[in-house]
Amino acid sequence: MNVFNKRTLRTIETPDEIQFLLVRRLGWISSLLVSIFATLLVWQSVSSPEFLLLFGAGILALIAFINLLGSKRTLLEVTRYQITAHGDLGQSFNEYLQLEPSSIRSIGYSAGVQQEHPSGLYATQGWSEHCLMPGLNEVECQQIVDAIYRKFPDIPIGGRDGGSLFFDEDGGIIRLGLGEQ
Repeated sequence: MNVFNKRTLRTIETPDEIQFLLVRRLGWISSLLVSIFATLLVWQSVSSPEFLLLFGAGILALIAFINLLGSKRTLLEVTRYQITAHGDLGQSFNEYLQLEPSSIRSIGYSAGVQQEHPSGLYATQGWSEHCLMPGLNEVECQQIVDAIYRKFPDIPIGGRDGGSLFFDEDGGIIRLGLGEQ
C-alpha cells in the first residue's frame, strides 16, 4: 500500500480495439485519517484507552483488507462500432455502459454536476451525459480522446446531425437580424 492515493491509467491497443484501464488505490494517509476519525468518535462515547487502541487497530486492519481486496477499476473499451465502459463509473462499484459511437454527440472532459457526479471523461448522448471514466483531469481526458481519434479517425462521434438551434456550422452564435434595418 502506498503512502498517498495512487492512480494509474494504462492504454492497451489491439488491431480492432483500444482500451483504457484506470486503477485507483487509497493510500495509507487516507486510511489513517479515516481510522483516526472513527477512533475519536468511539473514544468520546466509551473513553476506555484499551478499547480505543483495539478499535483503532481493527479499523486500520479492516481498511487494509478492503484495499487489498481490490481497487476502484474502470475499463473503457472502444471499437469502431461500440464504446463500452464498466467498473467504477462514479456511482457504484460495478456499472456497465454500452453506447454506439454514432449516437454520441460529443466525448470529452466534464467537471461533473455539483457533487452528484465526479469530474472525468463523459459522453454526451442527446440531452444526457454519461460518465465513462471518473476522476480524470482535463489533460488526461484530452489524451484519451486524441488516442481514440488516432486509432479510429473516421469514428462517427460528434457528427453533424442537422445542426444546432443556437450555433452555425462554424460554431458561432446564429444572429437573426430582427432588430437591424
